[in-house]
Amino acid sequence: APRKFDQILELSLNRIGREKFDNLKEFLKEKAPDCDVLFLPALHFLYILGLIEYSTKTDAFEFLRKR
Repeated sequence: APRKFDQILELSLNRIGREKFDNLKEFLKEKAPDCDVLFLPALHFLYILGLIEYSTKTDAFEFLRKR
């Protein structure tokens, strides 16, 4: 499972620009079919690290580049 978690993190960071939640989840399902269980924990981890932000207005994630 740790390797799969790393894969989900990497794929998410490579894909997130202003990616809608459902689009990101579908993309990850194509790349890692059994990612459902790890999808939300991976996003929470990225959020806690301050690497992504979620906008309820647009239902999308944004990658926060270090300043």
